[in-house]
Amino acid sequence: MSSAVESPFTQYCDTIDKKVMIEGLSFDWYYSHLYKLDEQKPEYLKDLLIEDWIFRAKFGLNIVASFEGEQGTGKSLFALFVAYFLGILFNRPFDIDNNLYATPEDLDNALRSSDFRTTHFIDEQRKKNVGLGSISTDLSLQDYEEQCRYTQKNILYASPSVRNHEHYFVFSSQRLERISNNHYCSMCPPEIKSKCHENPLTTNCPQEFVILRGGSDVKFYERLGYPKLITFLLTTKRKIDKAEIPRGFVSFPMPTPETVLKYDLVKRANIQKLESQEEDSFKYIVETVENFILVHENELTKMVGSVSERTYKLKDPEGNPYLETKIYDNRKYSVVSANIIESLLYIHLKTRRKYTTKEIALIVSMIKGKMQDVVFTKNKEFFEEKNKEKK
Repeated sequence: MSSAVESPFTQYCDTIDKKVMIEGLSFDWYYSHLYKLDEQKPEYLKDLLIEDWIFRAKFGLNIVASFEGEQGTGKSLFALFVAYFLGILFNRPFDIDNNLYATPEDLDNALRSSDFRTTHFIDEQRKKNVGLGSISTDLSLQDYEEQCRYTQKNILYASPSVRNHEHYFVFSSQRLERISNNHYCSMCPPEIKSKCHENPLTTNCPQEFVILRGGSDVKFYERLGYPKLITFLLTTKRKIDKAEIPRGFVSFPMPTPETVLKYDLVKRANIQKLESQEEDSFKYIVETVENFILVHENELTKMVGSVSERTYKLKDPEGNPYLETKIYDNRKYSVVSANIIESLLYIHLKTRRKYTTKEIALIVSMIKGKMQDVVFTKNKEFFEEKNKEKK
């Protein structure tokens, strides 16, 4: 009788979960533990995670991960670093030209025709109507993940808010460490500095600074405020009850400047493609989506829990607090599942023109993507109101 081989990361999680269950510890204990771990062994969890990924590459497994957070929190760049890193571990270099996607249709086609052990990255831009946002369709995601499972194809999702999907790993944005010691940027006049930051991948140095620097501008990756290190909170599911458990903090450096510039070019091309599609062939679908949301907005929103805010204080050996930090869970509202949307849609469209199965899938995806904006606003307003009540 042989037992299944498991990675050190899985064994670590199982050990922690058993301790919690046996000793009857509260859920908050996980947060206390991860902060203590981050303070005493900041690289420990990341090293375990990398061992897990090596284990998966070796034993015929794949990786499905979600990178969650608002725009500007570094989720896409964190995921991009992981994409290239997995390309090395699985001996199939990440191909940013062909394996960075904006629509589920492109992802679906790629997964059917791509080589084994390749890595695929779909980057959701919440403000676009078509495609960028449609990856949140539950049924489609399950199909994609099932395809990946047996072909060792890794798939990474960068999205603005946590989804209800069976990801192996969920990373939630926490903090960015930025460059803070560029004296040229510190001396820059505010009006020039503000214009400079409107274009994050270029700089606009005054001529006198250029002369002082020997004839060169400050590089975009050297200027004040440019991210150096990105930290996310890793969550995985507990085996016994599938509860989402915070495991600890994982930090990765920024991708190389060349990679960031390449990513920006490919992303812009994807967005232009989607805008063209929306303008030409999806106008009637966009109108259908907008009309449907106008009629059914309340039915498309569901309550998922209460807003919580946890404060943790770390203490020195003498017991004096020296660091206070917070973790937020501000998901009061969520969007209903794709199944419910589709059911409402069929009733809504019964007296309208006929749509193909593919068009229905696209409409459902767009509805879910646009409703993320509505839910995002509701959560933000609710959280702000809670803060006012505390004051």
